[in-house]
Amino acid sequence: MSYKNEPATDCTKSPMAALASVSNPAAAERYLVFYNDSNNQLACAQGDTLNTSSPLYDYTSAASADVPAGDMANPSSLAAVLFDSMVCVYGVFNGTRAGELLICRLSPGFDVLNLAGSPPLAATGSSSIAACSNGLEKGTLFYLTKDTKQISQVYAITLPGTQATSSRVPIDLMINPTSYLGSAYGTLATQPANSYVAVQAAEDDNIYVFSRHSEVSCPIQQSPGMDNTPIACVFVGKHLVVYFFGPIGTGRQPNAPPLCRAVSDDLKGFVFNHLDEAPTPNSFTQLTAISLPGPENNGAGTVVLSYVQATSNQLVSWEDSLEGFRDGKKL
Repeated sequence: MSYKNEPATDCTKSPMAALASVSNPAAAERYLVFYNDSNNQLACAQGDTLNTSSPLYDYTSAASADVPAGDMANPSSLAAVLFDSMVCVYGVFNGTRAGELLICRLSPGFDVLNLAGSPPLAATGSSSIAACSNGLEKGTLFYLTKDTKQISQVYAITLPGTQATSSRVPIDLMINPTSYLGSAYGTLATQPANSYVAVQAAEDDNIYVFSRHSEVSCPIQQSPGMDNTPIACVFVGKHLVVYFFGPIGTGRQPNAPPLCRAVSDDLKGFVFNHLDEAPTPNSFTQLTAISLPGPENNGAGTVVLSYVQATSNQLVSWEDSLEGFRDGKKL
């Protein structure tokens, strides 16, 4: 599986590097990045927060003839959270019937999520899921699907997701039918703890953020996303940080998308930045982020992002210092 540095045309027909990351609960200075390897199997690399410059995986690697091909959907997405004292990884698998996409727990132990007798089905095109947790026993998995009128909707499942019921997230928006999702669990300055999900709109490609329960929402107005942009969300203190890729050619590289960051503490507006100092992302990569506690930013810490770099086609990490994340005018 190879990821070429070329303009994105139709991401739904291109191989997609599905990625998810989580802090390693057994080692404070390590983090885990899960990805679909060249055999379409779930793989894991461990990163070092003290040295994020070392590549984690080379996506130009050829598939191994000795390893059977996996059934992970592609294009697809992964989600990883620390839930109930376990690192849990979720993904989308091809079902036994044509076009059936099953949302599954991949680790620890394979298990198809179950909604009172029938599995939740992801929407074709993106197989989009995202998950978040407080690290204890509160967690949500969001997934994109279609209703009986074939209109794209976001649904939420309370983790662990077995014998659960799903509920539609009240999103008053025409969703890009192949949108990827981002999510994070945390507390905003003016809101109680909640699960939040980010999604791309069909009409203007802007990113919108919604809460699961309190019906709070806000668009990121300063820049649209690249069509089918990956989205990553993370809480830094009481600030919700959203990362995505801008339209190709709007950053420093004419044939690649720029990495963008939007920050809010109340979901009434976002402070926006282009992160031109970050490695240039490949157009066909997912994007994942974890918060890194530390003394920076008055104790708020920083963020480590992982994605496939355009020029090298390697899975890399980059630490966002969050410089200027409180500055600027909210829109």
